[in-house]
Amino acid sequence: MDLDEELALFPNVVVPFHTNNVDLSVNANVLFGLTLHFLNVDRGDRQKFDIVKDLYVDIAKFLKWAVERGVAFERPDLSLVYYPSKFDFYWFLARSYAALKAEKDLPFPEMEEVFEILSQLLTTTATNQILEEQGNEGYWQEFLGNYAGKERGEDRLFATAVALNSLLDIWRNNQDTPTAVKESIKKGISYLQNNVLNCQSSKQNAFFSGSLKTNSTFPFFYPSTVSHFINGTEVDPKTADQSYLIQDLIYAFKGYTSLEQYQKMTQEKHFGTPMYEFKGFNQPGGIVFPYWSSPAITYSMTMLAYAKYLHSGL
Repeated sequence: MDLDEELALFPNVVVPFHTNNVDLSVNANVLFGLTLHFLNVDRGDRQKFDIVKDLYVDIAKFLKWAVERGVAFERPDLSLVYYPSKFDFYWFLARSYAALKAEKDLPFPEMEEVFEILSQLLTTTATNQILEEQGNEGYWQEFLGNYAGKERGEDRLFATAVALNSLLDIWRNNQDTPTAVKESIKKGISYLQNNVLNCQSSKQNAFFSGSLKTNSTFPFFYPSTVSHFINGTEVDPKTADQSYLIQDLIYAFKGYTSLEQYQKMTQEKHFGTPMYEFKGFNQPGGIVFPYWSSPAITYSMTMLAYAKYLHSGL
């Protein structure tokens, strides 16, 4: 829904902040959905594929840029708007690669291009990023329960299962799998085997969440090129205070600018407030945000990792 479509229905239908968010995990899921659709439902239908071919390739290039820049690890508050788990994102991306890799003959050259992008990306940069996050005991973890200098590891089992699914989708049935990857996967599987059925081990996760998580996720404190009320009245964020932050305000960045210029813009206050620094989701005085947790998903991802490992050839 674009702005004109939303305003035609306002206030009965409201897009949060009147802007569409760009979420890495959502984009990875779109890539996966399109991949499966044109490998199965409309395989070989060039006319239908032409409608989305540019979008399909552009998503892959965008996600390649995001992984190479490490934004999912550095700024999950902004890049993983709805799926705060960075390992969710890497698995969502690895699924498309696994689906393409399983095909002997891809129906379109654009799918070949995306396969090459993902192959180069996931077997190098993404794999290294995942391996670097593994703890000495074989687990991966996110942020649940880790607060005030104490690690409770409430999402360790979930993060470990999802990270393993990522690595297995990238490397299974690959005779050139690096030794470091094989050892990492074995350690992770062993950790799950030793802990997943332990009643004392937490099966919690944050597989989905609300978009506002910390002060750093409020869009009004970032630079913009669009700032006006629904009735068209312009608002200067450099002089206005926070009393202007009402539902009728449309605030966004349209177009592009140089990195140097944008960095200068980030030094300015917007609505009387400097841009917040992201220091993690569990910070004193932070925002309490909603998230969805399902122990059943932890068990399901664990069983999926077991099944892939048994048939991985690793």
